[in-house]
Amino acid sequence: QFPKPVEQLIHACHTFRQLKNKPSTKAEAERFLHCHTLIEGLYQTWCCQSTKARLDVFLSPRYYHSKKFGRINNLTQYYVLETVAALELLGWVEVVVGRRVTTTETVPTQLKVIGSLEKIFAEYSIRWSPLQIPKTGIVLRDYDKASKEKFKLRVPKTSAVRTMNANVRLINEHLNKQAMCLHVSNLNLKKLIRRMSTPKYRSHWHQTVPEKQGRVLNFNHVCLRRVFSRGSMERGGRYYGGWWQFIPSEFREFITINGLATVEIDFSELHPRLLYMSQDLAPPRGDLYDVGLLIDGRPYDATVKPYKTQRAIVKEVFNALLNDESDSYRLSTKKAKKVGVSFGKLKQLILKRHLPLKAVLGNGVGLGFQYIDSQIAEKVML
Repeated sequence: QFPKPVEQLIHACHTFRQLKNKPSTKAEAERFLHCHTLIEGLYQTWCCQSTKARLDVFLSPRYYHSKKFGRINNLTQYYVLETVAALELLGWVEVVVGRRVTTTETVPTQLKVIGSLEKIFAEYSIRWSPLQIPKTGIVLRDYDKASKEKFKLRVPKTSAVRTMNANVRLINEHLNKQAMCLHVSNLNLKKLIRRMSTPKYRSHWHQTVPEKQGRVLNFNHVCLRRVFSRGSMERGGRYYGGWWQFIPSEFREFITINGLATVEIDFSELHPRLLYMSQDLAPPRGDLYDVGLLIDGRPYDATVKPYKTQRAIVKEVFNALLNDESDSYRLSTKKAKKVGVSFGKLKQLILKRHLPLKAVLGNGVGLGFQYIDSQIAEKVML
């Protein structure tokens, strides 16, 4: 998309290296790849329209290897260092050097677009362009029980995995041809971007332990991947990556596809029903997230506040208990006040309402249920 800036950046790489002789064809091909990749990455961060959006770049050689699993395979540290230095030389980026936080955790170097490159992006504006769909859309993870650090594993080479990967690719090829947008004013879009970029932002779709971290809104983020957990291809498996997954729930009604309005369809109380089904039991009647907590003696109605708020908290706790393998989940004091009882009391009420839950506490069965609902999602999208 930016042939002239890439050409300028390659020339700046020559200046940085103080090259006297004509570089080889192979070296120039590498420079083009690295310059194009970083320019594109910087454009994507600019497209987020957030003052806090940065491009993360790893500069240490330990993150790069042409063949080792879990390392960056398509780029090399030598040319990444060169390209970052050339970007600085041109005055195109503001660089915050990375640092090691713990023995296992590192904050990468961060780049922010400035100067004439920012002006080039502003003139180009935000445009749709077809994305390169990744060859693999399947991710397998596990975590270290001591440090809680997640790490990737090699995905098994089975026919079932090949089919799943082919399906993810088919879905992404379709998504890549659609225009998915938000039908809101520019002013409200800016407010949304600012709200999402704060470190206290909570993704409401998250069903286990609440995650609070800044998010970026980039309408180019349409490619999905299936993420499996605990080293098993039958745990997790949900789809992640779409920009629409991170926006606040009240904005979902403004999502459009190819200019047409959308409607949200949901499976009500899916995981409680899967819990009963897994034990060959019929679920009780009524709202499965109603645990008998009446407010001011008013009849329970999940569609109005404060019962709507109460139900959301009960749902969060129920799903957290399904996924909690170490009995570490606790409800925040703020939410306990909203629901009117302590976490311990609320847990008792949920277990009283759903006896089958008691039999699976601490087993993390929710990840197995996630695999089932990911299969449903796959069938729906196909």
